[in-house]
Amino acid sequence: MQKNVRQERIMAEFEHSPYLTVKEISEKLGCSEMTIRRDLAYLESAHLIKRLPGGAILHGQEFPVQIMEHFSMPTAALRDEVIAVGKAASSLIKSGDIICVDAGTSARAVVNQLPANFPMTIITTSLYCSFEIGNNPNAQIIQVGGSVHQKTHSTINDLSVDSVDGLSADIAILSTKSFRIPNGAYEHTLTLIPPKQFLASLARKIVLCVDHTKFGANSLCIATPLKKIDTIVTDISTPKKDIENLVALGKEVIIADVPSGEIVSHFNKQA
Repeated sequence: MQKNVRQERIMAEFEHSPYLTVKEISEKLGCSEMTIRRDLAYLESAHLIKRLPGGAILHGQEFPVQIMEHFSMPTAALRDEVIAVGKAASSLIKSGDIICVDAGTSARAVVNQLPANFPMTIITTSLYCSFEIGNNPNAQIIQVGGSVHQKTHSTINDLSVDSVDGLSADIAILSTKSFRIPNGAYEHTLTLIPPKQFLASLARKIVLCVDHTKFGANSLCIATPLKKIDTIVTDISTPKKDIENLVALGKEVIIADVPSGEIVSHFNKQA
């Protein structure tokens, strides 16, 4: 099937469904998924469609409700301290920044606190993040590819690392399963570590969002050494001794009030 005919067929399929997956189009047209992805990339460049993780919608169309419900996590489901840390950390992001966001709820809480039309470019492994800000007309979304980790709805393994190359970012917003001084941030699942490290490698500044419940907890493997972390954003219940140790190590430390998210202390403030 010729390319122009195939692309016309793809556009015709949108008359029957508001959202089409790559797999569905591939099966209907009898073409490989790689071919369909190339067609969708072309159609997106022509402003006819908007690509989403695993599929596409028509250009200018909002995400179908059923897709949003599947991928969205209500803010109310997050703990107060996570939301507070997210609000405090969001103050570090400037209009037009390029930000990397991992798949953790703490990192997503930062994005949730930004204004609906906030101008930014986001590089993320989180399918949740991509869908949550997908209707922001001023956001450019770069979804890192790879296999999907079902529990976190994030892309993982070496495929995710290889899917984008030559990128750079202003800030990487990272979350963690546990945090130990002086070692750093840990994860409980090995497959989540390479994408997290990759996102961190793109940014000039690495910000770790970690509420007090993560300090001193045990987990499987270190993901981000403390020496690579520039800023730690935490909440008022974090032990004073831990704060003092981080400040003595020269780390920028931001402490958020709970539940307001207002910054109550800011140590080693960076420009």
